[in-house]
Amino acid sequence: MRKWPRRFRALSELEEKPDILVSALPTVEMCLAAEEYGRRNSVPTVLDLRDMWPDILADVAPSLLRPVARLALAPLFYQARRACGQATALTGITEAFVDWGLARVRRKRGELDRAFPFTYNRRSRQTRSCARRTRSGISTEFARVVLVKTNLVGSQTSWFICYFGNIGLQLDLTHVIESARLLETRNTPVRFVLCGEGERLDEYRSAARELKSVVLPGWVNRAAIYSLMRRASVGLDPLPERMDFLLRSTTGDRVPQRGSAGGFEPGTRRAL
Repeated sequence: MRKWPRRFRALSELEEKPDILVSALPTVEMCLAAEEYGRRNSVPTVLDLRDMWPDILADVAPSLLRPVARLALAPLFYQARRACGQATALTGITEAFVDWGLARVRRKRGELDRAFPFTYNRRSRQTRSCARRTRSGISTEFARVVLVKTNLVGSQTSWFICYFGNIGLQLDLTHVIESARLLETRNTPVRFVLCGEGERLDEYRSAARELKSVVLPGWVNRAAIYSLMRRASVGLDPLPERMDFLLRSTTGDRVPQRGSAGGFEPGTRRAL
C-alpha cells in the first residue's frame, strides 16, 4: 500500500498544479499524501469519506475483543484523525458520514463540509439505449436470455423481487432465501431474482436449489438490469447491521438505481 503514495508524490511533481485535490478515505496513506501536496503547493484538499475507516475494522471483532482491537489499531486511528484534520473540507454520501468525520477531529461544520448523495444517470446514453430496447421488446440477446432463465417471460407472478450487486461476504442473503422458502409453503405467487457474483454465490445456489421461486443468474449486463427493474415489484438492499452501512442506508446507491427505471411509480413498482 505504501508504494501508491510514493508514486503519487513522484508523479504529481510532473503535472500542472491543480485547482483542487480530492482524495477518498480509505486509503488513509493516499489522503495524507494528497494533503501533503496541497500544503506544499497551496492547493485546497477535499477528503471524501467513503467508509468509516478504521472503525469498521474494530467493529467486525467480537464485542468482548473490540477494546483490544481498537488499541491494536491505534496508529490507524491516529492517521485517520490527521487526514480528517488536515483537509480543507470533508464530504460524504450522507450527512451522518460528514458528521462522523467532523467528530473525529472535534470541529464544527464549515460551509464547505457537504454531503453528496448517490445518484443514477437515467439520461446517459447507455440508459436511454436500454430504455429503447425495453420499450421495443428487449432487443438485446443477453437480456432476453436472462428473462427466459428467470422465467419472467409470460410469467403471472404477482410479486417479483430483485437484487443487483455483489454476492460476497459482507451482505447476507440467507434470510431472503429462507423467506422465499416460507412463502413457497404458503403458495404465495412471488419470485426472487438475485443477480451478481461473489464468494457466496455457490453457497446460495446450493441453499436455493430446491426452490422454484429463487433464481441466481450470476452477472447480468446493464440492459438485463434495466429490463428486470422495469418488471420488479420490490428492489432489495440487504444491508448488515453495521454502523457504516446503516448510516449510508437512507440514500444508498440502490434506491436511485431503482428509481431510474421508474421504480417509484405508485401502485405498480416500488423500491425499498
